[in-house]
Amino acid sequence: MRACCTAIALALFAASALHADHIAMPDKIELSGKKVEILEIRDDDVLVRVAYGDITIPKERIVKMAVDFEARLERLKADGKDTPRALVRLGRVCDVLDMTTEALAAYRMALAGRGVPEDVLLPLAAQFERHEAWKDAFLCYQACLKLNPDRADIKTQADAAKAKALAKNPQADLDHDASRIDITSAPLPDRPEPIPPVGPPPVEPLPGQPQPIQPQPAQPQPAQPEPVKPGPAKPKVNEGLEADKGWGTEAWGSTIEVSVGVPEGGGEDKMLRVFLAGAEKDKACVMIENDYDLTKKEKFSFDVHNFGDQSLTIAAAFITRPGWEFYESIPSTVLPTGNKARTITIDLTGTRFKTAKSKWRFKSELENKKNIIKVYILIYSKVTGKWVFFNNIRFEPEGEPAGGGAPAPAPAPAPAPAAGN
Repeated sequence: MRACCTAIALALFAASALHADHIAMPDKIELSGKKVEILEIRDDDVLVRVAYGDITIPKERIVKMAVDFEARLERLKADGKDTPRALVRLGRVCDVLDMTTEALAAYRMALAGRGVPEDVLLPLAAQFERHEAWKDAFLCYQACLKLNPDRADIKTQADAAKAKALAKNPQADLDHDASRIDITSAPLPDRPEPIPPVGPPPVEPLPGQPQPIQPQPAQPQPAQPEPVKPGPAKPKVNEGLEADKGWGTEAWGSTIEVSVGVPEGGGEDKMLRVFLAGAEKDKACVMIENDYDLTKKEKFSFDVHNFGDQSLTIAAAFITRPGWEFYESIPSTVLPTGNKARTITIDLTGTRFKTAKSKWRFKSELENKKNIIKVYILIYSKVTGKWVFFNNIRFEPEGEPAGGGAPAPAPAPAPAPAAGN
C-alpha cells in the first residue's frame, strides 16, 4: 500500500511539472502553478517568482524541485521577455537540476537571440565548454573578439575551442556562423556600465547617504578619493583580475556601486572600485563569474584600500561545480589604510574554509578547485558613503613568492580620501 501511494505521489508530481515549475517542502507544503517560476538556485536559497512578487526559500526547506522548460519558454515568448539574458538564467537553473538537454537548448537560443549583451558572452562560453559544445563556445569567443579585438586571452580560448569543434566536424563553417551573431555592447539594467576611469567625478544619481538608505530623490555620486601628488615614476604594474570589466555584485548583498578603472588622476594602474551605498544586509560583495582552474594555485591575494573611518571585515569566497558549493575563507580585519594598502593573502591549500558540508565551520578544504565558477570578495560592514579599492587581485602558483610574478606596490600615486569623505 505504501509503495502504491509513493508511486501515485511521484506520478502526480511529474504530472504537475508538465504544466508549471514545482517546489516540494516538508509538511506537504508545495508551490506549483503557472505563476510559479524558479528564477535562480543559489548557495543557500532559491529565488522563486510567485504571483505577488519574488521570494527566497532556504535550500534546507526544499525536498524537490522541477522546472517545466517548455512552459517557461512559452511564457517568456508570450510576455516578450525571451531575451538572451533571461534564457541564460533559465539554462543555469536547468543545469543545476541536471536538465542538460534543456540547459543547452536555452543557451543556444540565447546565443541566437537579438542583441546578445557583451557581458553575457564569456560566461555563456564557459557554460558551453562544460557541456563540450565547442562550436557554440567558439561562436561566443569570436563574437566577443569583435568588440575586443586586442584581447589575446580570448583569442587563445577561441582558437582552442575552434580546434576542438573542427575535430568533431571538419566540414563546419564556423567563421560564417560566427558572423550571424547579433551582439551589443550597450549596458543592461542589472549590469551597470563601469564608471569612466578618468575625467571629472561621475554624476550618476545614487541613493542618499543617511543610514539606513531611504527612498528619496537621487543625489550625485560623491567624488572618488583624491590622489596624493605624483611621486617619482614607477614601473608599470602588471594588471590582475582587478582590471577585468566583468565584476558585478549580487542581490543578496548590501547596495554597492562597482566600477573598474584608474583612480582619479592616479596613473595607469586600474583598480576595482567599490562605493558602499547601502547597509541593508550584513555584508556586501563583489563577484566575477568565469571558469577558473585553481588546482596549481597556492594563494589568492589582493590589496585593500579602506578610505572610510571605520574598520572593515574582508573575506573571499568561491562557488564550485558540481553542486554550486559555496566556500568562504576566514575573514580579515582591515583598518582605515590611508595611502598604504593592506594585503590579504588566502591559502587555497589549507582546511580553513566554511561550507555547508562543514556545517559552516572553518574546517573544510576548498574542494573541486578545477571547477571554480564564481569568485567573491565579501565586505562585512554597516559603513555607508565610503570607498574601498581593490588592487593586484591574483591567484599565485605554488612556490611563487607572495605578490605573484609582478610587483604589488600601493597605487602609483596612491589614492587618498577626499576632504570630508
